[in-house]
Amino acid sequence: MTAPLPDDHPHAPRLRLALAIAAEAAETIHRWAGRVSEYELKTERGDPTDPVTAIDKEVEAAAVARIRAAFPGDAVVAEEGHRDRWEPEAGGGGRWAWILDPIDGTKNFIHGSPHCCVSLAVADGPQVELGVVAAPLLGETFWAARGFGAFSSARGRLHVSPTRELHRAAVTFDVNARDGDTLSRWLERCRRMLAHPVQTLRNHGSAALELCMVARGSAEAHLEAGLDLWDVAAGWLIAVEAGGAVWNLDGKPLRSLQDFKGDIVACNSQELAEALFECLGAGGTSPPPARL
Repeated sequence: MTAPLPDDHPHAPRLRLALAIAAEAAETIHRWAGRVSEYELKTERGDPTDPVTAIDKEVEAAAVARIRAAFPGDAVVAEEGHRDRWEPEAGGGGRWAWILDPIDGTKNFIHGSPHCCVSLAVADGPQVELGVVAAPLLGETFWAARGFGAFSSARGRLHVSPTRELHRAAVTFDVNARDGDTLSRWLERCRRMLAHPVQTLRNHGSAALELCMVARGSAEAHLEAGLDLWDVAAGWLIAVEAGGAVWNLDGKPLRSLQDFKGDIVACNSQELAEALFECLGAGGTSPPPARL
């Protein structure tokens, strides 16, 4: 698998390492998907609907070890506990940061569903410069470098779908909290989208992969709340480098990590985004997206 950067590019060493880490993690995920009962399943977060497995921790530990060996001055911000002190402020305190979700879509992984992946982004200050998402059960790895485009091991260079009409669009979403107010908001959003209607509304259970689906033209939009940086940093860059655009659910553009508020709306175009926000905002519940 060839990285889309020339060898003398300053980001090339980190991209090569990110691709190697993702490939190693993908092998582990592929080996254990759907067999987690043979290994150790934990619910240490105190919520059986939000499980973590020993494989999550194994993949993260192996990745962190390789990052620290190759780039000891870089920060690591990972889901399962490896979190250096780092904030996505301008300049990043002079440190690069590796933002890792060892298994995005853990519940899918436990059940053997193919929509699970490793997600790894590399940021310089508030800007994500590199993103890699490897989905071994789908047999596809996605990656992007800022200013160089987005790529897939199966499809080559990626570009978003040309579809602009909401009634012809595939929209994906996910719900990450189950309290009454959150469920009511999301059920209303789903009702609006189905009544508008969008052509199809789907929930695949992996934000990173769903952003990659927008990038490769398999979906026209993805919306989700209750997220952390490691859920979206890599997929966000991949979607943007494929020609897409991203906003918060309040309609404000996501131009850097400083803008991230825990939710995301990724679309293939400004035109489709405006139609989607109009659909969601009927009755004044959601403003139109700011123009990029």
